Amino acid sequence: MKLSEFLRTIEEMPLPNHSFIIKKENWFNHDQQYLIDNIFNKADTITLNRYDLLNSNHSLDEFVLKTLMWGYPIKGRGNNIDNLLEPYNFKLLIGILESYRDKDINASKLDGDIKSIKGLGLSTMSKLLCFIGARVENQETLILDRRIIEIIKAKTFDELKNLTSITYPTSAKNYVKYLETINNFSKVNNTISQKVEMFIFMFGRHLSPLKGEEVYDFEDEYEKPIEKTYKTLL
Repeated sequence: MKLSEFLRTIEEMPLPNHSFIIKKENWFNHDQQYLIDNIFNKADTITLNRYDLLNSNHSLDEFVLKTLMWGYPIKGRGNNIDNLLEPYNFKLLIGILESYRDKDINASKLDGDIKSIKGLGLSTMSKLLCFIGARVENQETLILDRRIIEIIKAKTFDELKNLTSITYPTSAKNYVKYLETINNFSKVNNTISQKVEMFIFMFGRHLSPLKGEEVYDFEDEYEKPIEKTYKTLL
């Protein structure tokens, strides 16, 4: 099945509105609780979308918390989030992101920075990169998480079959290959890379090709019998 078959839908993806609901009951962290409380502002539940993240990156402390909440509404698996919010790791991550803002990053540096922080993986870092305006090896950054990798490995879309060797977790080198593939596809088809990424995330698990005898010819196999039945009734 070709990704290019869905260009019209990709173009209509409501990118800035892509949101998740976050409940405060899932978010407690002793080290950063004051930031969490500020974000919820006495509410029990908030909704964050991509537009919110882009407009909060002036304050990196708040930006990191909101991005983690948006990416992991129920706080993810294990202790990875709490490890990231530990004061030393949190400060280190803020410093790294400050150096990345609107910059082009070398893949090997990206790998090293990720490995320097306990609890940080490329799935999380790709979300932060995407909303901080960074590039990697001169490629526009996009989210690459477990779900997208599963869709790629399922060989759902022909244009992504060159990426099926990517596993979770993956390396910055594979991340660059993913970015090149999506960005090149977007350029050739005159669309927006982040919309392509969002389409893959939203629909990749729920689409399959139409093939075989079970596919109806709607003119010959469906409409004509109905028309005949209607005339018979008259």
